[in-house]
Amino acid sequence: MEKNKGRSITNEINAFLIAFSEQYSSNHPGFLSFENGQHLHHRLVDGQVKVNVVTGSELDLHKHFLIYWEDNYDYKLLTNLEIKINQKNPDIASVEAALRNNALDSASRKLKRLLEIKDEQLPTPDCPKCQNLMRRESGKRKKTFTSIVGKLVVLRNYYYCRGCQLGIMPLDKRIGLVKKSIMPEMERMIMAITSEVSSYRGKTILHKLTGVEISRSRIDRETRRRNRTASQAKNKLKKILFN
Repeated sequence: MEKNKGRSITNEINAFLIAFSEQYSSNHPGFLSFENGQHLHHRLVDGQVKVNVVTGSELDLHKHFLIYWEDNYDYKLLTNLEIKINQKNPDIASVEAALRNNALDSASRKLKRLLEIKDEQLPTPDCPKCQNLMRRESGKRKKTFTSIVGKLVVLRNYYYCRGCQLGIMPLDKRIGLVKKSIMPEMERMIMAITSEVSSYRGKTILHKLTGVEISRSRIDRETRRRNRTASQAKNKLKKILFN
């Protein structure tokens, strides 16, 4: 599962709830989290942290009254920004940057969660070769996707057909990224930037706009691939119109 400063999300939530009990109250409605394919409810009861798996209608009910930990507002960040903004000569630029980075980090974690939840909802696939039902292997496979909200490491289910010796990850096919890791909106941004400037300058501009580091060589490869796709589509259209 995603790590944050060396601690799992569960440990992070539990530490927050314990600190809350020591400073304010021994009870707290808690938060939801999504880990290893399960929705968990972390709550504080008489100073003790209780963690339960929630599913079905119970999960739907919880979503009405609770929020996911990733969506919890960062009060520590807010406090630090209030200190900066109240200084005699406030550094507005650093406040803007902190808020932007926090928003991107939050969006990245939400996107990761949405993809992992979607992966759990996908049905067991048939083998593309023999059409028999594939077997879900233990453990999950990691893949780093690059999006306009940052890089996210997504854990996906892996299915294998022993007869055909073929393995697939349905999520990759569902979102159209079987052999790619750059997500569509980031692709469009790369193309928009490199159509106006060189890949060298494009790399710098892209980082300033999104906070995401992408190598110049990777930008070049992505640009060439998109140009080939556009060229193939243009040639196909010509054949349809003039043949």
